[in-house]
Amino acid sequence: MSSLSRTGSTREAEEHNGFTPATTAINTVESMVNGHQHEKQIGFKSVVQVSDDEVSASLGAEESLSGELLKALNSGPTREVKDDMLADECRHWVASVVGDAHNAGVLQEKNFVDSLRDGVILLVLLQKLNNPPVPDSELKLPRRSDGFFARDNVIKFLRLASERFNLTEAELFTDTDLCDGKNDRAVITCLLSVARTAYSNGDVETAPESIVQQKETTHRVKQMALKQQLEEQSKREVKDASMPQEQTPPTSSEGEISKGERTLSEGEEDGRSSSSFVTSATTSNRSSGKCHGGTGLITLLSCSEHSRAEVTNRSSRGGSGKGNDASHGVTRVGTAAPARPRVRIEGRPSGAMSQPQHLTLRGGAQPDGAIASELQSNAKEVAPPPAVGGAIPTRRTAPPTYRPRRWDKVDILFSVTVNAHFAHYPHSQLRFHRLSGSSGEYMVCHGPSGTKRHLCARTQLGKVLVGVQKKRNDLKNVVWTDLSQWLEKRERDHKL
Repeated sequence: MSSLSRTGSTREAEEHNGFTPATTAINTVESMVNGHQHEKQIGFKSVVQVSDDEVSASLGAEESLSGELLKALNSGPTREVKDDMLADECRHWVASVVGDAHNAGVLQEKNFVDSLRDGVILLVLLQKLNNPPVPDSELKLPRRSDGFFARDNVIKFLRLASERFNLTEAELFTDTDLCDGKNDRAVITCLLSVARTAYSNGDVETAPESIVQQKETTHRVKQMALKQQLEEQSKREVKDASMPQEQTPPTSSEGEISKGERTLSEGEEDGRSSSSFVTSATTSNRSSGKCHGGTGLITLLSCSEHSRAEVTNRSSRGGSGKGNDASHGVTRVGTAAPARPRVRIEGRPSGAMSQPQHLTLRGGAQPDGAIASELQSNAKEVAPPPAVGGAIPTRRTAPPTYRPRRWDKVDILFSVTVNAHFAHYPHSQLRFHRLSGSSGEYMVCHGPSGTKRHLCARTQLGKVLVGVQKKRNDLKNVVWTDLSQWLEKRERDHKL
């Protein structure tokens, strides 16, 4: 009864709350379905999340791998790769220079520096770099190459190479580096420096590929710099030529000379006698005695006016005017010359006047002392004044020019410095002649003193250094000086 009553009461309560057995069953089914769907959704979400993590991890790995590949592609070769490339180039160059009789070990050894440790190949290399190279039958080879003799051979090579190719301490290696195998990289660096210098001097026609490319690049850069410098110089010359030049006003002496020339031309147009201007002036001066007060050009002009007046008076009286000259034994030869235009002589002041023409005197008697003395005094007065400072006036010519060889780096830089010096000193007496046998050797001559010097040149940090070589191939005692400073000192001293 109690259970039935509880069941009945429960049923009544459910009916009171609106739940019927049918609705309860429906709710139960719906809850079961919703729970299954919820479980399915939770499982799907977990699967999707796991797959995203895997995808992100794989993408991250791919990105890191691609980044490493791009970094490896963009970066240059490592030091080890560069050393291997330079060693291979140096191996083939040494083998080609020493010849087939001595290059077997160089080509067969895995590390070709091992074939150089006794110093024999190095001494053969030095003899083959001579110009012309020493033939195989005349090579001077060391008698022994084992133990300490190998070290002596290496030391001998270092001494000869340093003197001949001007190698610095950074370009040389020590006997320990080669004989003990402590620094093979320094050995290859030294051999490449020797190859570069020998190729620049023209001792050999071949060089490692890296050196050839470097020389070509440097040559192109120097050509571009030289072309740019020439263009700038031509622009400056055009600009200087286009600028107006100042014209100085005429001086008082020029005005007097032009006035005298006008008087002279008027006198000739009026029909003077056949004598020249100076002869008529001096003759009238002797006959009349009225022209002794003036000096120089003014005296000549006043005398010419006075003589013209006398000739006019005599012609009006019917006289010929020849008796006076005949009495003194002077005969005038020639006709009246037309007035000549003024010509300004270069190197002479504008007020200077050309000397009078020589007089041709014919007759039985010589001109008296008055005429001769007056002719000499007039010639001295009209003579042009000497140049300032006693210097002989010369024509302005173009400055000397040195033309370089296009493939020679030292010669190109040498020509740029020398031509700049010639532009600053256009009257320089220094002349340079290139020795065709080798690069960087010149013969410099000084014209006035007639002295000659054997000059050596080399480049360092873009500058040209020169030194006077007293003996052939003796560069040990050469004192190197900047070329521009050397030229300035020679211009000041006026000697070599």
